[in-house]
Parts: sequence; C-alpha cells; structure tokens
Amino acid sequence: MPNQYRVVCPKCGKAANVPVGPQYTCSCGSVNATPQGGLLYIYRMGNFVGAAIGMSIYLNENPVGAIANKETVCIPLGYGTYKLHMAHGPSRKCNDPVFEISAANPVVYMKAHIKPGAFTNTILIDPCAASEMPGV
Repeated sequence: MPNQYRVVCPKCGKAANVPVGPQYTCSCGSVNATPQGGLLYIYRMGNFVGAAIGMSIYLNENPVGAIANKETVCIPLGYGTYKLHMAHGPSRKCNDPVFEISAANPVVYMKAHIKPGAFTNTILIDPCAASEMPGV
C-alpha cells in the first residue's frame, strides 16, 4: 500500500502528491474526493540517458505531473479505459499503452524506460508484475 497518491485537482488542474485517504486538500484550498476504483503504478527505470530531466505523464491526453529517474508513483483512478503517454524533454515518441481499470483488474503496473535513438529517444512503457516495482 502506498503512503501517497499522485492526483490532479479538478478545480485548479495542479498535479500533486497527497497522503493516502478518501479525500485531500489541494494547495488552492479545494477539498476533493480521491478517485475510487483502482490504482495505476508507474516505475521509471533508472537510466543514465536523461536522468536529470523529469518525464511528463499523461492519461487520456491530460497531464498528471512528472516522474523522476528511479521513482515510483501511484495514481488512483476510477473504472475505465486509459491511454498512458509519457514525454521526456523535446522527445514525444512513446508506445502509448492502453489499459483498463475494472473490478476484475483494479491494479495495473507499468514500467517506463528510455530507448536511445540516433536523432531522438523513444519512451517504452511495458506492463509488469508487482514484484518488478520497487517500493510496492
């Protein structure tokens, strides 16, 4: 069980890490319910390429903050189908996996890493098991 969630405030749109609980208070002052249904864990694998730059996270084209090198984030989500996209600096190339959060599949684990290229890097995101996630 994580000790904090990554959420996006519906009022101001700011992404933040908040303590686990049924609701949270954003820095804008609004009190919001934590999304219920399932969890998405994302682990950014350690890599020397681009280690100093955060990787932006997008769910269904909406920004959900960034993830640092060798970091794991936990995002609470309602039931539904989601497309995960990640961007790194000027590179927007990503394999964009689609996954579903449901009663039968409430927790999804993904790991991301950078594949260096000749002119641009590509972000590869792969499903994985909980045992492959540090800190889970």
